[in-house]
Amino acid sequence: MTQKQHPVLVMLHGGGHGNPKYFETLQNMLHTGGFSAISGTNPSNGGTNFTPGQSFYDDAAYWREKILSVINNKQDVVLFMHSVAGPLGIEAAKGLGKADRDKSGKKGGVVHLIFLAGYLPNEGDHVFSFYDGTHAICPTRAAFRNANGADVLDLLPFYDHFYSDLNNDERNYWKQYMSYQTPDFFILPLTHATWKDVLCSWIYTELDEIIPVDIQRKSVLEAETATGIPIPTFSLQSGHSPFLNMPDKLVEIVKTVYSENNLYAK
Repeated sequence: MTQKQHPVLVMLHGGGHGNPKYFETLQNMLHTGGFSAISGTNPSNGGTNFTPGQSFYDDAAYWREKILSVINNKQDVVLFMHSVAGPLGIEAAKGLGKADRDKSGKKGGVVHLIFLAGYLPNEGDHVFSFYDGTHAICPTRAAFRNANGADVLDLLPFYDHFYSDLNNDERNYWKQYMSYQTPDFFILPLTHATWKDVLCSWIYTELDEIIPVDIQRKSVLEAETATGIPIPTFSLQSGHSPFLNMPDKLVEIVKTVYSENNLYAK
């Protein structure tokens, strides 16, 4: 009898947090726990050499290729999305849900979405429609314009909010890995709300200073009302970045999600 296999966990990072150091400990712990987990870095995340128009859709295409590399091998995928990676992941997974793939007679597909903080946008929404200065803490204009004529967003001034529950030494350590972000990532609209097609789980970050937990709860409630499908939730007494100081708790949540949803490749 062929041994069942866990779906591959594809881990998407939030804005300005593309350095692999951020997910390194969590990813290693998942591997130790028997999970296959892959990560990467958005093309729009990094240095100051952006070109105008380098955007959300470029990033979605990058992650879509990663997802396809797994499901074209007849394996299933679970997306793990932090913060603004939520809209990115559901755009990248458009049409790749397990049910859609099954209808086409194709093996492998996206079987579950795990959101860590963030929000659930509808078609036509973009990231800055949420980060409007009243919902969440995030700069909404460029820090400077580079030599290529592209705007560059600097998230570093907000590091205290990203790492609000870490001590000063830990905050100073992690801020060195924060990177610039192209604002074009934040302004293009979602073309398909994949969270309406694929079962979801949500991890609340109760002490979050970037996306306050009451905003997260409102988003989940609106999504449940829209679909009529309950979204199982988990809660961490953490700031916005629990993969830095609570990776063990995130691993336990992932294990629970896989177990409760019988997430095994056939």
